[in-house]
Amino acid sequence: MIHETAKQAGDSNPDEKLDPHTFASTFGQAVWLMTMSKAYQDLHIRDLEHRVAPAVLLRHFKLYSKGKQPVAFLTWASVTDELRDRIAAGDKTLELQDWRSGRNIVVVDCVSPFAPASEIIEGFLNAVPSA
Repeated sequence: MIHETAKQAGDSNPDEKLDPHTFASTFGQAVWLMTMSKAYQDLHIRDLEHRVAPAVLLRHFKLYSKGKQPVAFLTWASVTDELRDRIAAGDKTLELQDWRSGRNIVVVDCVSPFAPASEIIEGFLNAVPSA
C-alpha cells in the first residue's frame, strides 16, 4: 500500500520555515526517484533545482512511499487561470511567485517510476476540494 509521507501546504503553516534537514531529505528523495525514471534521467542539475526546490520550499509537494521506499513525488501549485491553461497545454515552467498566484490547484509534476502516475494524480486531485 502506498502512503503519503509528506503533507501539502494546507496541512501545516505554509509560511513556516522549512528546516534544512527536511529540505535536503525531500529534495534527495525526489531526485532519486527522477534517476529511476527514464523520463527524467537526462535532466541537468539546474532543471532539477527548478522543478523540485520551489515546491519543497513552499510545501507544495507530496512524497509517497511504500514502507520506507519512496515511490512517487508529486508537485502542485495554486495558480491563476492563465497559468492553469498554460500548464494544461504542457508548459510547466513556473517562477517562484507563480506557485501561489491563484486559486486553481494544478499538478505540476508527478515522478512515479514505481506506481502508475495517473493513480497518484487522481488520488491527489480527489482529495483537493477546489480541484
